[in-house]
This record gives sequence, C-alpha cells and structure tokens, in this order.
Amino acid sequence: MTWQMKSGKQEVQGRPKSKRTRLRLGFAGDDFSYAISLFLPTRSRSAFALDPEIKKECIWAGERYYPARVLIDRDGPILKSRSGRSWDTLSTHIPHYETSFSHSSDPQRAPEIIQLRDKIDHWHFYDHFRTDSAVPGRQSHLGSRTTILSDDGHYLAAALQTVIEIGNEQALYETIEDAFYSTRLDNTGS
Repeated sequence: MTWQMKSGKQEVQGRPKSKRTRLRLGFAGDDFSYAISLFLPTRSRSAFALDPEIKKECIWAGERYYPARVLIDRDGPILKSRSGRSWDTLSTHIPHYETSFSHSSDPQRAPEIIQLRDKIDHWHFYDHFRTDSAVPGRQSHLGSRTTILSDDGHYLAAALQTVIEIGNEQALYETIEDAFYSTRLDNTGS
C-alpha cells in the first residue's frame, strides 16, 4: 500500500498481478528428487479450460536442489537431459497437460525418468475416503494381515497393525505425528 492509500487520500485499489499464479509440488529422495510447476490455464474454448498447465518440471540428483545437480529439465514444451556439461533435447512438443514421464522412455538418454516413473508407479494414493460416521473404516471388521489398504479404508486398523508387526513401527508413529500434529497412534487395543 502506498502512503496515500494508508492516509485515506487515495482509494485502496489492487493492481494486476505481475506474475501468473502457480503451484509447485515435488518430493525429495535419496537418489533422485522431482519438482513440477502448475499454472492457471490460459483462456480457451476447450471443455478442459480450467485444467492447470504444466510449465516446468525437473529431476535432480540427491535430496537438495542445486542447478548443477539437475539431470532432466522441462521448460514449457521442451524436455532436455543433461549430457556431461551440455544438454540433449529429448522432445520439443510436450503438451501442457502431460508430464515428462509420458514422453521419454529412452534408457540411454534419460534413465532417471524411467527410474523415477517406476518408483512412483508403486505408490498408493488414498485421497478419496469418506469421513462421515458411516464410513467403512469406522465400522467393526474382522482384521487380517494386509500390506495394502483397501480402496474404501475398511481395513485401516489391520493395515496399521500390519505395519507395526512387519514394517517400520517407529516410522509409522513419526509419520502419523507429522501428518496430524500432536496425534499419536494408540495400539493398546482398548
């Protein structure tokens, strides 16, 4: 705000944004890390005119990002792979609605894309659970050992107990506390 706006001599008015709004997502891993930037769409007559546009993606070596560690770089429709101190162009026509994972399967020129895609393919996402009182996860069930949570969450207690018994119990407790601040898993059975 200008001093004129603060003093009341001028109306408070917003200005047009100087940069487009974006959402950055990513994850860090011991071997490779990944980041993607999604932007609000440009105006169009498409039935999918509200879908975000992928403008930037990169894969780098290690957990921390440094420009010198970037192995794969996508800027708009152009996908490049580091080759020593220079860059090889892998593609120049990636649509704004597709990721680099769907456009490069060359194990010689971009092995990082293949390795990271295979790793992500083994992840399970549970982002559609109901939370009402009649949700299957809140009902009594006979539990059996399970390494994968059911799609509706009705084996939640059994999946947690399986991790406790055959997985990394401490990592489970830390993850729950991290995701749900000051919450702990009570495994007393009461």
